[in-house]
Amino acid sequence: NTAFDPVSAGNTTIALVQPAGFSVPANQNSSIVATVTGAIPTGQVNLTQTVVTTASASTIFNSAYPASYAIDGLSGTGSSWCTANNDPSPSLTIDFGEDTTVSSLIIVEYSAGSTTYDFLTGRFRLFNAALTQVYDSGVVALSGGNIDLDVNPDVSGVRRVVFEGVTWNSIEPCLSELAVVGTAP
Repeated sequence: NTAFDPVSAGNTTIALVQPAGFSVPANQNSSIVATVTGAIPTGQVNLTQTVVTTASASTIFNSAYPASYAIDGLSGTGSSWCTANNDPSPSLTIDFGEDTTVSSLIIVEYSAGSTTYDFLTGRFRLFNAALTQVYDSGVVALSGGNIDLDVNPDVSGVRRVVFEGVTWNSIEPCLSELAVVGTAP
């Protein structure tokens, strides 16, 4: 769990550095290739990692898949929010403790390379401090469970972000990460 300078979407090689006195066993790699599914522009941040943030969900599969895992900055099956079986209206709500400006929303699928447990389409809505809706994406397709959606023009004064699943391919769809990209005052 570490932070990296912004990188472009695609494959990025990360070198692993062993502490002094340790060596990499012959059968293990000293680097990994990570796939970056969305790039954060210079001068902007993932607001869920920099602003006081809480996440709540319509339902959770069990305590191993809480809403908070969708905004923890990690992606993968071990750090995902999953709905309860047959939730008829799955949704994830992110609340910020201050006004933010949102420029894009990035969803990372539950399991890279798998088509199981993915949301296929969804809707994003942004609200201000008075909980008045200030943006509605309408229903958008999530390609392979991923999306990098530009919010044009940038929306300021955002206090709440709501993702609503519209269609999915499992009785308990999951979302690995929802990055809300933008700036805070």
